[in-house]
Amino acid sequence: MARRHRARQFRHVLARNTLTLLASVYGTARAQGTAMTQPRCIVPGMTVMNEDALRSAVAQQLADVEAAAMANVRTRGSSFLGRERVSRCSPFKCPAIPKSKRQLKPTFAVGKGQQQALVAALTAWRAFQGLYREALVRWREGTRTVLFPAGTWLMPRFHGAGVVPTVGP
Repeated sequence: MARRHRARQFRHVLARNTLTLLASVYGTARAQGTAMTQPRCIVPGMTVMNEDALRSAVAQQLADVEAAAMANVRTRGSSFLGRERVSRCSPFKCPAIPKSKRQLKPTFAVGKGQQQALVAALTAWRAFQGLYREALVRWREGTRTVLFPAGTWLMPRFHGAGVVPTVGP
């Protein structure tokens, strides 16, 4: 019973709001269903014009804005695909950008001719990885007093793990 009452109330409010909206846009004569003698202005400050004149004015403004945008793009040396060419494109294809599947993602970099620096960096990195793995295995076993190697960032920040203090400058 309560649902029917609420539905009736909603329909009544909806009808009242629709009539109010029609009256504000088209004037009271149109909302009441009688013939309108003079159209009302929808936008304040806009001159009163019939529907065809309004549509042609909007179409003209749109054409002017589009022409200005196209001229702007042409001055930059670009172009538009256009509606027909865009509609022929597949929405599922990716742009044809040449991408190498195997790219170098170096952990560190050294300049040309610095072979000793490369060997030293590799040795230090492998030592760090070994110490980190050992500490992580012990951490996972439940030893919370384990110290991670200097340079570890995640474990002390998120889990409160200890880190070996750095030596030197």
